[in-house]
Amino acid sequence: MSVSEPYTFEEVDVLSSGRLFRVARPGRATCGANGKVPPSVVAQWIDRISTRLTTALGHSGPFAVDYVCLLGRKPRGQSEIADFYPARGPLDGGDAPTFEAFLNQLGAGRVEFRVHHFPTTDHEGVTQDSADAVIQCLDTLLASGRTVLVGCSAAQGRTMEVLRAFNRGAPPQ
Repeated sequence: MSVSEPYTFEEVDVLSSGRLFRVARPGRATCGANGKVPPSVVAQWIDRISTRLTTALGHSGPFAVDYVCLLGRKPRGQSEIADFYPARGPLDGGDAPTFEAFLNQLGAGRVEFRVHHFPTTDHEGVTQDSADAVIQCLDTLLASGRTVLVGCSAAQGRTMEVLRAFNRGAPPQ
């Protein structure tokens, strides 16, 4: 059985006019938890996101998507953006394009990403302040009828923690 991008992509039931999907970061399926991710794999992730949104939303793109990104650091300090992609996150310096610009360059004509960063640390709990900020962002975006992706590395630990808090303790569907 071949592994394909995205590692995780599933819709979360919400009581709003928007649509919410939890998604693993680009490259998680094909490059693993700690591997560098080439742009071709990110392009594959974007193509498959576009295909799945076409099915879920009942129309073809291009899609405007808000990506609530929980990527920050690995426990040993490695950046979950700059050390994996030719891009930088809000905690990274340098001249590389922002993660949003990188995704939009590869998704041109199919998906336009608006990235909302809430950096967290892999394998550590999400702080209450961070969870509150993510929940406020999700509430605002979904109430506006937006299509929203939320995710960390595998969309398991930090993502599920935030979604449980968002759903006021009810597990996401």
